[in-house]
Amino acid sequence: GLTVIEGGVVKVEDRLKGASTRFEKVNLEVNRFDVDRPFAVIASCDNTSVIGGRTISSSLALDAVMSLASFDRSKAYIRAKRFAITSGGNTLRGSGAVTGLPPRQMEFEAATPPLGTADWQWYFGKPLDFRLPAGRWRLRAEMPDPGKFRVKMLKVDAPPLSLSAFGAVELSSAGPTVKAEVAVANFPLSKA
Repeated sequence: GLTVIEGGVVKVEDRLKGASTRFEKVNLEVNRFDVDRPFAVIASCDNTSVIGGRTISSSLALDAVMSLASFDRSKAYIRAKRFAITSGGNTLRGSGAVTGLPPRQMEFEAATPPLGTADWQWYFGKPLDFRLPAGRWRLRAEMPDPGKFRVKMLKVDAPPLSLSAFGAVELSSAGPTVKAEVAVANFPLSKA
């Protein structure tokens, strides 16, 4: 069977953290839903989040296959044949997969638009005098435990920049701890 939701609204508020997220124009199409077998999912929505007093708006579109793996949360997955995320006038397009509920493993590949000073101001609330050319990013990562994020492989090809990295981020009440190894090839700093 086919399940369809059109024009829905979902609002999530975290009053302790002072954050809220609102999903509008939620459209969802699920074809042949089954808890034991993979099924097709097509979704889109507009999102408005308030994080640290800043309002960030974005849009998401997704064409994917999902499996609940007979409620075996470690084997459940969503594999996006394609996704598009638009925010700040820029669109990120790609494909990817997330395995586990909560997510344990993820793999993404995306084409990124060029980013400049005004983009950094919009995204982070502060200007950075740095330009990043359009490129292709690939990420393979895992979350072995809550608050721990391990990057097994990050590859960025944004000519003239070619970068590869791996590392880990651990979140704690004292703040994040970051450990990383990064290799950069053929990047002329004069063009940054």
